[in-house]
Amino acid sequence: MTSRHERLARLSLPHSPFADQLSQLVEAMELGPVQSNVIQDLLPHLGNLPRKTRIQALSLLFPELPSLSMLSDLEASLYYFGIISILAGSVLDIYPLDDEVDGEELEELVELFTRTLHQSMLIFLHLIEERDDLSRTMEKIIETNPPTNLDPVVHPIRKVTVEYTDPSTGITKTHQAEASFKSEFSSISRTYGMFTPACQAFFASSVRARRVLHKSDIETLIDHIRWVSATAKMQHQLLSVLDDEELVVMSMIDRKGFVVRIGGISDNEQLQILLAHTLLAEGLQLPVDLSYPVIPPPKNLVRVFTGETENQSSEVWFGIWNLENWTSIFFNEGQEATAAYKSHWVWGEGVPNDIAKFRGRRTVFLRTAPYQRSIAGPRIFGPLKASVKIEKMLSTREFDELLDAMKSVDLLEKTEVFKFVKIKAGGGATLDDNNEDEL
Repeated sequence: MTSRHERLARLSLPHSPFADQLSQLVEAMELGPVQSNVIQDLLPHLGNLPRKTRIQALSLLFPELPSLSMLSDLEASLYYFGIISILAGSVLDIYPLDDEVDGEELEELVELFTRTLHQSMLIFLHLIEERDDLSRTMEKIIETNPPTNLDPVVHPIRKVTVEYTDPSTGITKTHQAEASFKSEFSSISRTYGMFTPACQAFFASSVRARRVLHKSDIETLIDHIRWVSATAKMQHQLLSVLDDEELVVMSMIDRKGFVVRIGGISDNEQLQILLAHTLLAEGLQLPVDLSYPVIPPPKNLVRVFTGETENQSSEVWFGIWNLENWTSIFFNEGQEATAAYKSHWVWGEGVPNDIAKFRGRRTVFLRTAPYQRSIAGPRIFGPLKASVKIEKMLSTREFDELLDAMKSVDLLEKTEVFKFVKIKAGGGATLDDNNEDEL
């Protein structure tokens, strides 16, 4: 990765007050964080630059990142990286990245932002884990030495709700340190939330940018951080979007299978709607044993997700299928209601990237929905356009051979795929209700 000075030297800027300010900014940023208003004052001038030069100038905002141990104030660093990212994103909102026009400059800018995002995720997790450690320590202290005065003891504690009786008044009180931690956690979460609009600016409209993202080693962090907060979950949806991805769809209702190609889908509710819209038109049967009206999804709702209309629709559709990982094949009939079986469902709140692969291709089963689920808009990430296209229909022989191959996988492959499903389910996927280690 090139240094800031090298990136500045590549810029072909004529001598001007703006060029001088930009050079001074780079010098200042090399010494440490600078005031956000100093950066913000320069941003309007970027609109007057040629497209290539503007992207190169944006890349100057992002530093060569030190390790966490080199950062003296993690919360301040998280805030500073968030400010840089949101300012860069504000420029891209006005001048979006263009896959057809922007070349290596786009990839370098996205790589720099991805590295900053990666570092910021590490800081965010470190700060949360740090408070978890403090929480456990203080819980033990309060259990043995409960507060005895009426003023709440204020500690950044995650969850302490100890009830105690004040000896001077006889009043029973609840220790209020929990609210203190929640306030502090909310502050950190809000700071990390600054990356959400930046992520949308960088990745919602550019397939090329998403490919750069997926080449990095950020995916494990993305999967881990999704469980921390609502903000992190929303980011996870966008950062996990797949493009030009092959998906094998096997209906266990009428034993028909398809190979489809998906792209731009941010959650599995969108996936179900677009699969229904596409596959029902090709003759896939509607389930017949549901207790509510079984109809194809409304066209207007489909158009919301494909980006052909506004981001929001007032229409609601009731899902007709239960989407499941192919690993559900290892369960016997009658086990569908067990927690172990349900841990292999493909949840609507998840993303297509959660679907396990079989022989190198993500593979999903369609079964009748066990209960009524409503699906509606909006399209959360405006520029993101979802698609499902049929590549081929499986023959009956191909369908049966796939099922036989799944049933006969060896223990090593079964173990690995169960690990994948367990991680994607937040640690919940098992083979048996009573024995998680049966594999």
